[in-house]
Amino acid sequence: MADLGESKDRKKKNTLEQKTQINGDNLHRRAINNHAKGDLASAENAYRKLIRIGYNHHGVFSNLGIICKNSGRSEEAILLYQKAIEIRPSEPAPYNNLANLYLQLGKFEDAVALSKKSLTLKSNNSDALTTLGWSYKELGNLEQALAFTLKSLELQPDNPTAYMNLGSIYKELGNLEQALASTLKSL
Repeated sequence: MADLGESKDRKKKNTLEQKTQINGDNLHRRAINNHAKGDLASAENAYRKLIRIGYNHHGVFSNLGIICKNSGRSEEAILLYQKAIEIRPSEPAPYNNLANLYLQLGKFEDAVALSKKSLTLKSNNSDALTTLGWSYKELGNLEQALAFTLKSLELQPDNPTAYMNLGSIYKELGNLEQALASTLKSL
């Protein structure tokens, strides 16, 4: 009899977990839609609710981290990106998100390390290459900066941020003609 009771309890628990997962999936889709539409308050509320109900998806933490970063809550964003990495260490996006934040905060060595980690997980990641190029530029390693930025543009030729970075790199290298051309291309 005890086994039968345990089996019923296990079935009940599995059913509850399935309902939570289904509700979480629906709320997650809603959060992403709100985020994409620019309704950041609704998206943030939905992401936070997902965390409260135990919906442990790396994208929830990473996307909430983006909202926090863009609204000036850097410390919270760092923790959220780190949690996303903890949940799914094989996902390249949270590493690059954190690298971008560290770049913004002037932590260039950390930005380089995280960009490289992102690239080990997805080698053709133009965003990580752009971040890595800019990080090297800020560290004064212009040759590395140029190489990674150009590689980024090979993968994504319409990336205005990479062209703006390229213009700045060429300017630092003293190649004003290419600096102007790259900067104009970014527009």
